[in-house]
Amino acid sequence: MKIKVAIIGDFQDGKSTLINALSGQFRAETGWGTATTSRVEEYPLPGTDCILLDTPGFNAPRVGDCPSTYSGVQDADAFILLLSQVQATDNLLDEVQRCMKMGSKGRRPIIPLINDRDRNNRAIQDISIAKMHRRGFHPILFGNEIPCFNARRWEKGRQDEDDYVGIRRLQYLLGIHPFRVPSPLTLICSMMRITQQVIHALTNTQIR
Repeated sequence: MKIKVAIIGDFQDGKSTLINALSGQFRAETGWGTATTSRVEEYPLPGTDCILLDTPGFNAPRVGDCPSTYSGVQDADAFILLLSQVQATDNLLDEVQRCMKMGSKGRRPIIPLINDRDRNNRAIQDISIAKMHRRGFHPILFGNEIPCFNARRWEKGRQDEDDYVGIRRLQYLLGIHPFRVPSPLTLICSMMRITQQVIHALTNTQIR
């Protein structure tokens, strides 16, 4: 089963750089200070069941970029939420909630990732995790922590071991590993689909 994973977040938060880091090669155009992604672009991950969706960003400056994000993620099976700050803002979570309501797939898995801002502050991480739980997002975490990577360091080829740890965790989740088995995220998406179908069937039965 192929799954689409949309990378969402604010403008200039390193979404395209993340795609290149996960792919291990330069595939998505990147840049700082200027908009490089004007519409949702698909990037299949070789050897996996996943297709990454690069998005313009919620607060992109060009007219039409933000609506393009909303329309382009309707068919997404899961989301990677890129945070430019450790603490998720209410405005950003409002946008994520809006994405969740797009299309007919209902609630979907969400994987938060921090673009290296005060990443060792666990107290602020806990605030972000609590905010997401209050909104019913149930984020996928690693040891109850949000993984991190630094987009600017990665762009310059100066990534450190902490950056690699965050990327490797996501790569494992997406199925980028030597074992030719479905990715863990594929299994999670399948289980959520089955659960929603069962709930829908039970609800219809009760109504009748």
